[in-house]
Amino acid sequence: TTNNEHHYIEDLKSTNCTLVNNKPIDKKIEIYEGDRVTLGIYNYIFKTNEKEGIKLISVDKDGIRVDVKNVYYSVNIKDKNLGKTEKILLDDISFTIYPSEIVGIMGLSGAGKTTLLNILSGYSKPTEGQVFINGRDLYKNYDIIKNFIGFVPQDDIIHPELTVYESLFYSSKLRLKDLSDDEIDNRIDIVLKELGIYKTKDVLIGSPDTAKGISGGQRKRVNIAMELLSNPELIFLDEPTSGLSSVDTKVVMDKLKELSDSGKTVILTIHQPSLSNYKKMDNIIILTHGKLAYFGANYPNSIEFFNQDISSEEIIHDPDNALLGLDNGEKNNINWQVVYKNSDSYNRFVKDRFENDLNETNDIESFKNDSSNSFLSQLMVLTKRYLNIKLKDRVNTIVLFIQSPIIALLLIFLFAGEGYEQYENTPSILLFILIISAIWFGVINSVREIVSEKAIFNRERLFGLKILPYILSKFIILSILSFIQVSILIILVNSYVPLNINIFHLIGLIFLTSLSGLGIGLFLSAIAKSASQALAIVPIVLLPMIIFAGGMIPIKDMPTNRIYIDAYRVSMLMPTRWSLEEVLREFDNYNRDPQLGLREPIYVNCNDFNQSKYPTMICKDYYNALYPDDIDFSTEGCEGKRCIEDNYIDLIDNVWRNTPSYIIYIILVLYVFIPLILTSIILKKRSRV
Repeated sequence: TTNNEHHYIEDLKSTNCTLVNNKPIDKKIEIYEGDRVTLGIYNYIFKTNEKEGIKLISVDKDGIRVDVKNVYYSVNIKDKNLGKTEKILLDDISFTIYPSEIVGIMGLSGAGKTTLLNILSGYSKPTEGQVFINGRDLYKNYDIIKNFIGFVPQDDIIHPELTVYESLFYSSKLRLKDLSDDEIDNRIDIVLKELGIYKTKDVLIGSPDTAKGISGGQRKRVNIAMELLSNPELIFLDEPTSGLSSVDTKVVMDKLKELSDSGKTVILTIHQPSLSNYKKMDNIIILTHGKLAYFGANYPNSIEFFNQDISSEEIIHDPDNALLGLDNGEKNNINWQVVYKNSDSYNRFVKDRFENDLNETNDIESFKNDSSNSFLSQLMVLTKRYLNIKLKDRVNTIVLFIQSPIIALLLIFLFAGEGYEQYENTPSILLFILIISAIWFGVINSVREIVSEKAIFNRERLFGLKILPYILSKFIILSILSFIQVSILIILVNSYVPLNINIFHLIGLIFLTSLSGLGIGLFLSAIAKSASQALAIVPIVLLPMIIFAGGMIPIKDMPTNRIYIDAYRVSMLMPTRWSLEEVLREFDNYNRDPQLGLREPIYVNCNDFNQSKYPTMICKDYYNALYPDDIDFSTEGCEGKRCIEDNYIDLIDNVWRNTPSYIIYIILVLYVFIPLILTSIILKKRSRV
């Protein structure tokens, strides 16, 4: 705006922020001739004159330029003979990609293609070296630059349980906070039409392993559509044609060429392209053992470069001859990195581009742009999406639901009718099984939920997904599922096997136990590398909870004679042990006190107790036993009062084995939240941001 020859600029809460002289502005400020204005990653100079008025003159070329300078990337590995050693995955990589170029990255297996792509996109950070996007350091300014980047990984970044529209809609709600639902709908329609898959809009995506759903080529285009919704200027794709038919491959490559021609910079890894698809790329990067073997014009130059001693013209008609020539040359001890640095292609595509055009820009000062939705908005979107996924995944959801009635039926067979005497004599067995079932529900419901969508999480995390809403969205929906499972189990069992316990207290306590299992399951899912590995860990985690819960060997009978570790101390680490203790107290209170659920202390007149007659017992004046048992010793000297076994007292530091109820509930709540906190830490550590 202009007022009395003074000029002002204001940021209207834009997603990508506005900067003046590299400083973000949050209010209207005065701007002067020659000031540098940055809109996202594009730089302009503010100019005024009488003839043309106010102008912002672009400093950058149209589109996005990528400069890679001396990039190294290494990881530490363990060797049986050498111990811990450093493995170099990328070694001194430098090149420049101009705006609107479509560049392929090729190489033999293990050459470092995906590693380089991850570094260029900001997903990984190099050990040494720099990557510049329009002159700005990618990693120092990632919070702004990420809004201009689209990344399509090799793995699908779509949920197979959703329709094409639903998948794109939820992704847009997470990323495009400034757009209304109608605007998102309109953008989805436009992108689907551009990619030629509009007819699949309401079709279930499905899994590649099943006959249902869209085809492989359509799946790949949906993955690309996911990125085009945000209209990125720089697009990365990891093996976008992998596993596709020749027809689908052509469609995908044609679309990428169109994107490049429209001004977008496209960088992709590719394996064994056909000649026609090879020609669609402007330039090609070829890596060998993490080193730059070639960067320059793709056809026919790259093929000729690696086959300089072959004069046949037919060799250029097969792109595979580029990598075959590279491999044959290495077998003859040719160092392609040295050969390339002495070539005209190096001077033209690396050296000259750096010297003539690179204009490094100062980093943005102390600014972190949060372009993502708020915590609550993300939680609502993620919860709705996850609920939709569970409802549409009917087979797995039904399998989870029928576990409750199946377990209930087995328990009814065992304890109903003539078997009820078993429960009356030893109630701890059935109550113990209910607790183990609850912890099983929680763990099995959640153990695959994070690891199975690792690619989707990593992708969404790059562009603003918050970890806590992500975890809570799963926790909320799975908690509802667990509550239904627990309620069905207890109500069915109680209908045929009267539990003689406050049913509402029992459901609440068993549900809390199931929630602790849910938290443990999410943690296991976060640390596992695959869904099968996560399931394999479950028995290892659950067995100690079964063994040390106190259902097979009562807590009071567990050995406590070791100095540092013993069975009793181990049992204190198990949520099932605390649940069983509280359930047994609930059972005792229900059957002893007409005021159900009260935990009044039991008063004992120990003066009436004949200690000499029962030397293994002691009497406590104020004690609520873990396993209470009325003993009528009226003829032996106790006169109907209550006597307590000394084994109910922990021999370790005189700690009572019967813990107050409020302590138990605190412990169980901690078993819910501590795994959730650990899960968030693991996900934070493994993600880029």
